[in-house]
Amino acid sequence: VQSDTAGVKQLHRKWVSAIEQLSPEHSGSAPDCDLSQVAPLSWATQAGVSTAIQARAFAQLLGLPFVEDLAGRIPSADFVEHIPIGFARQHGLVGIAGDNRTIEVAFGSPRAWPLLNVLSRYLQRTIKPFLAPSDVIAAAINRAYEQRTGQAHAAIQLLGDRAAEEDSSFTASRE
Repeated sequence: VQSDTAGVKQLHRKWVSAIEQLSPEHSGSAPDCDLSQVAPLSWATQAGVSTAIQARAFAQLLGLPFVEDLAGRIPSADFVEHIPIGFARQHGLVGIAGDNRTIEVAFGSPRAWPLLNVLSRYLQRTIKPFLAPSDVIAAAINRAYEQRTGQAHAAIQLLGDRAAEEDSSFTASRE
């Protein structure tokens, strides 16, 4: 237990250090590393650290990529098909197309980290996580799910057009 506590305190110090490095205005505002007093994410939120800085610090802490822009990245059809848009928006997660065994998942808050294992089990795919600004993820979620809605509308329109053609050819053949 002693080594676990020491490891957690060390992780907390690294978290605080990463935030102070990325956001010098928060330097010295970190509480003591007594985690019985305050959790690292709670401290960052209470200290007014933006979610973007928290995401960058989390990426730095875990050695994950931080991507500024998701333009040009193709949404994962599997993710969009199986994960409700409300869940994606609530947790700030969006799937990006990978190979048949993996899905890249962008998230904007360290609070979404525990959900990656759940997604991996549910989608039966390996998750390759990376972080991005929350507003960029929100825009990517909207594009991904609008694209799916647009495809559904196009399919309905096509079916309607074909039904109209068949109806008119049936009517013409009867005359």
